[in-house]
Amino acid sequence: MSTLRRFLCWYFGAHALGALVAAPLLLVNAHPFRPVQTPGFLPVVLVRLAVTMPSFMGVFCGMAWWTLRQRKSAGRLWAIAASLGQLVLGLLLVYPDYLVANQNSRHKMPLELFVIDAVFGGFFLFTGIAGLIAFSPRNAVEQMPKAPPKPPRIPGDGTSGALDVLTWILELAGYIAGMRWWAHWSHSQGLPTVRAGLIQIGLALALTILLHECGHAFTGRALGMRLRGFVVGPFQWRIRSGRWTFKFLPTQLFAAGGATMLVPGDPHYSARKQVYMIAAGPLTNLITGLIAMFVAMMPETSPQVRSFLALLSTISVVTFAGNLVPFRHQTYSDGARIFQILAGGPLADCDHLASVATSSLVTPLRPRDFDIDALQRTARVITTGTHGLMLRLGSYEHFLDRGELGKASAALMEAESFLQQSHMELPTELHTVFVFGNAFLRRDAAAARQWWERMEAKKPTHFNVDYWRAKSALHWIEGDLEEANAAWKKCDELAERLPEFGAYESDRASCALLREAMDIQPQPNPTYAAGKPTA
Repeated sequence: MSTLRRFLCWYFGAHALGALVAAPLLLVNAHPFRPVQTPGFLPVVLVRLAVTMPSFMGVFCGMAWWTLRQRKSAGRLWAIAASLGQLVLGLLLVYPDYLVANQNSRHKMPLELFVIDAVFGGFFLFTGIAGLIAFSPRNAVEQMPKAPPKPPRIPGDGTSGALDVLTWILELAGYIAGMRWWAHWSHSQGLPTVRAGLIQIGLALALTILLHECGHAFTGRALGMRLRGFVVGPFQWRIRSGRWTFKFLPTQLFAAGGATMLVPGDPHYSARKQVYMIAAGPLTNLITGLIAMFVAMMPETSPQVRSFLALLSTISVVTFAGNLVPFRHQTYSDGARIFQILAGGPLADCDHLASVATSSLVTPLRPRDFDIDALQRTARVITTGTHGLMLRLGSYEHFLDRGELGKASAALMEAESFLQQSHMELPTELHTVFVFGNAFLRRDAAAARQWWERMEAKKPTHFNVDYWRAKSALHWIEGDLEEANAAWKKCDELAERLPEFGAYESDRASCALLREAMDIQPQPNPTYAAGKPTA
């Protein structure tokens, strides 16, 4: 039920955004107050309701999304209102109201429109029923996962809260203006009016995101970078444990975004190449948008294709312009990243260090090769957010891989202190770092067990070398040698299958260090010895 509520919450947000985009165009193009030839009063009411419904649904779904994300008590009522609206939409589409399509009762609805109405009507009915079931309990809002706090803005990142909001407004205005221009152009050419349907909007948006990320990926590969992840909405390809994996995340089904994870093959790669790779995404949107515009204007292009290409060209050009503006929503825009690199400073250094660190997953570079002076210098400046944590964990990995266990323990303590002060929500997989560090380096069984229980509460799903190594160290420091040896054996088996890249060589080395400690001290004394590991 929790997964269903999360899905519905994101769906309400996506529906609100879609309604916000579609409502002005629908009201402009459909002329809902034009006289309609109908056989009775009820069909006229349904036509008017079908035209104006998106505006009301945008309000209901938007308020449901916002109040549920904030876990406000009113969220349940807004969710129920939005679910009832979904039912109404579904009934309007399932009902064979051919007047909505043709405004002429003497013609039958085309088969393709009937199928589309049936599919969308069925989906709206499903979400409406599911929403009523999911949010009928009085404690439904309390069971919603709390939205993670937005990380604090880093001074000098080139963004601002006002610019974030203004970018959304300008992109929406640009989209509406573009589609209105296409409608007027079609009318002036004596062509069928360009109309944006929900399926067309979804496909055009998905294709725009795909082309944008492909622009990053192909340019990066041409410049010698290595690809380690590719995300388009709910479709996610990532390298895990040296192998490509695919995951489909239903909660990201309506996420209008993507990501391309590229790392340099050379730790001394130039910033200019990074700028070229980042700029390639928006430029790809501009080029494909202009091509789509050119083809849409060709007289031999069919009306159906012209309608889709007009929509694609509008979204592509708006995406190009909007992405070059420095803003931050969930992540930084391409314009913000380019600004940070050109301006220099700690954020540019942090981005470079993060790229070098992740390159160890696909290159021979090991954590012991990291520039520790740059890591610590940048960490002194960036004292908040995920960037600050990863800088400190990078120092920990560096010292651990070099065998400087005392310094690794001190770096781990600094990372723990950072977490406590920033109140960050730690990703599930990173808990293993603190389990292993507290057990192996600091010999603190209580702290290691606490970190393990926090991880188990998040229900981990990825049982890799880090997981089994942490479990082995935990059981060892607690004196359960049978479980410790069984977990270590599993860890060693997985480590030997990993490819010959730097990060995995470091994993094998840390497994060997743990084995050595277990052989020397079969019955360790689990006393707190921070910064003074006995192994």
